[in-house]
Amino acid sequence: GRVIEGESYVNESMLTGESKPVAKKISDQVTGGAVNGEGVLKVKIERTGGDSYLSKVIELVRKAQKDKSKNQLLADKASKWLSVISISFGFITLITWWFFVT
Repeated sequence: GRVIEGESYVNESMLTGESKPVAKKISDQVTGGAVNGEGVLKVKIERTGGDSYLSKVIELVRKAQKDKSKNQLLADKASKWLSVISISFGFITLITWWFFVT
């Protein structure tokens, strides 16, 4: 939303990573989820729910967790083939030992 009355310092660290509180005055943008410090602010709400900054961040995180990168896909393929090769060599070693050593 937008500040329409008052002045204060707002803690946006959970949203933006900014470690220090940010000064807000009339006509400044305030992000939903920010924590007001000492002053009193009257804020006009401009977006809610799915349109908010926080919901967009949550959606980006979900998408990033869902989609695998090229490196992850390559590692999955490599581990599949490594497992197949390891089990095959183990089986060949067992058969060889069984017939030729005993």
